[in-house]
Amino acid sequence: MTLPDLIARVEAAEGADRKLDAEVADFVLGPVKPPYRRGHCEKYTADLNAVVAMIPDGYSRWAVTGRNSATVGRPGDPKTEWVFASTPALALLAACLRARG
Repeated sequence: MTLPDLIARVEAAEGADRKLDAEVADFVLGPVKPPYRRGHCEKYTADLNAVVAMIPDGYSRWAVTGRNSATVGRPGDPKTEWVFASTPALALLAACLRARG
């Protein structure tokens, strides 16, 4: 799966999705062991704390800016990733993934 495909899946998700959590873990951590496939990875699609922990280095400006939107950016950089999704966790996750691209 490519990064744009993963971002599109996150943005289209309607809520927490353990399969999608495993796909995010594969992308962020590299290929992961089978236990991650069985639901033992971080709950990226549901848990804001898990998403905050994966914000890329240097991206110290981030916020959940409403019920279903989030932003991630770097100080002094005019490019900021704004994303709208079904939940705050999905929005911040998509913004983090966009920042990694």
